[in-house]
Amino acid sequence: MLAQAQSFDGPQHIARFEAMEGSVQFQSAADNQMRLADPQWPLAAGDRVQTAAGSRAELNTGGATLRIGESSDMGITALDERTTQLRLTAGTIGVTVRELPSGERFELDTPNLAVVLDRPGRWRVDVDPGRNTTRITAEFGAGTLYGANGQALAFAAPQSREFSQQALAGSAPLALRQGDGFDRWSDERERILTQSPSVRYASADIPGVAQLDAYGDWTNDPRYGAIWYPRSVGSDWAPYRDGRWEWIPPWGWTWVDQSPWGFAPFHYGRWEQAGNRWGWIPGPPRRRPGYAPSLPFAGARPHRPDGYPPGSRPPDIRPMAPQRIGAPIEPLADQVRRDQWERNQRVRQDQHQADMLRQQQMREAQQRFQPSFGQRQLDDQRRQIEQQQQQLMFQQQRQQQDLMRQQQNQQQQSQQQQRQQQFQLDQQRQQQQFNHQQQQQQMLIRQGVQQRSETMRSFPASGGNSPGGNGGGGGGGGSNMRRAPP
Repeated sequence: MLAQAQSFDGPQHIARFEAMEGSVQFQSAADNQMRLADPQWPLAAGDRVQTAAGSRAELNTGGATLRIGESSDMGITALDERTTQLRLTAGTIGVTVRELPSGERFELDTPNLAVVLDRPGRWRVDVDPGRNTTRITAEFGAGTLYGANGQALAFAAPQSREFSQQALAGSAPLALRQGDGFDRWSDERERILTQSPSVRYASADIPGVAQLDAYGDWTNDPRYGAIWYPRSVGSDWAPYRDGRWEWIPPWGWTWVDQSPWGFAPFHYGRWEQAGNRWGWIPGPPRRRPGYAPSLPFAGARPHRPDGYPPGSRPPDIRPMAPQRIGAPIEPLADQVRRDQWERNQRVRQDQHQADMLRQQQMREAQQRFQPSFGQRQLDDQRRQIEQQQQQLMFQQQRQQQDLMRQQQNQQQQSQQQQRQQQFQLDQQRQQQQFNHQQQQQQMLIRQGVQQRSETMRSFPASGGNSPGGNGGGGGGGGSNMRRAPP
């Protein structure tokens, strides 16, 4: 059966802590969590490294070695096969770029300026945020400094200068070497790397390759080339046995070996069982090989490590090339030929890009020396100013229209409120009139009832005299007669 691949989306070019002294922390861009520096944890673009007072650290980015001094704050802006961009906001950093092919870019930014390397070299950059200064020291190599408004200054070793604010002018040459503890520590770390036996068999661009010296031995196999065998392991030892699977974003499930040498062999190259021993094959030396969360190996599947969630299976192993489990890997001669072909292809592509860039620069240079070049620049500037003015007028018109629209909306809302208030007042007035009419009608009704009541009370008395009245004058006369005394 074919080895299955572990799917992951993380970058293939990373940085790794090679050495640490004191308190060193890093912040992962994937979750913004601050952690203690861990040699088993890969760093990628967006991550940030901080060192406390009296601390320092060394990182391998695959194409360069970074040495960070105490009280420093460094961020990784970009890290891929074409671009390495760092930003130092405080402290000290020493940079050693071993190789810089055509088409690749190495840039180091500070609050005052940017350094773009033109050739491999060794540099030191010191940033003092309190004084707002940056000191650039080039021991060997060459580069270009860029300041405010596109200012450029060629900077070739040996040279050391200090720049304040964002102006490149006015700096005076300084002593080349400071000779402090950071320089002595950097020299010692550089000596250890250059004298490492492992870099004679594997690429120095593999992070963690120098740790193999103290924990194993190298041999040359007639079929596979250089093979590294770990020491102090049992006769039945096999890869992926002593460690754990850990979820490291953005790569996903990543094998973390518990051995101090376990970074390079489990993330670069491949494992092979030669005879009765397991050995690590880095493959032909090549620049900046790709990082993988785990690697294939011929033979049995990975052993389930301690600490993996129970009831779940380990992630599949990511092969570097399709192959059958247990089958011999590609001979070294075929690998060398394929790698040489890929290298030639990259060289031709880089040369083509360099030729196209050179032709473009020549055309621009020819245009600059033409008599009408200055006039065209003025015309271009005039057109840009006119476009800016038109945009500004258009923005002002839109702002005025928006303001008028807001005023109209406010007026409409005010009129609506006034109409509502007037309607309420009319309703109240009509209700009051209606109530008043009702009261008047009730009053008239009460008055009529009272008059009828009074009329009815007076009606019986007037009825007793009615016969006398009908009797005419006799009745009237009788009423006026006086009674005789008894």
